[in-house]
Amino acid sequence: MPDEDVVITAEFEKVYTYEVISGNNAVINVTEASDLKVTIDGDFNLFVKVLVDDKEVDSSNYTVAEGSTIVTLSKAYLSTLSTGRHTMTTVFSNSQNVQSFFNISRQEITNPSTSDNIYLYLVLGTISIIGLSTTLLYKKRFN
Repeated sequence: MPDEDVVITAEFEKVYTYEVISGNNAVINVTEASDLKVTIDGDFNLFVKVLVDDKEVDSSNYTVAEGSTIVTLSKAYLSTLSTGRHTMTTVFSNSQNVQSFFNISRQEITNPSTSDNIYLYLVLGTISIIGLSTTLLYKKRFN
């Protein structure tokens, strides 16, 4: 045992894990005009870079904005990715890296024809008008 009192001082640091606020598990159809916006509650000033599928994304392919940290991947970049699930890692200088996920789709969206069955409705309407007119004339003639 020591001859004098021993003082132990402990310093605690609050550890906070960054989380994705919005944009996680997004489905992006690259045949439509859309970017991918992911919002993370991380410190904007500590942002370093973005990785997609563990490969660094050139900064010309995304923008970063303040308001927590908002990362927007461009449609042009997204269209270069293969169809399927991808992982985006947002890297911060305090080692609070955040993963989010998104899916790339290439579905062509076709507009439905607006004249579907219009001719059928026209024929039915015409028959109804003829039938109604015939009934009214018949009643007038015999009353």
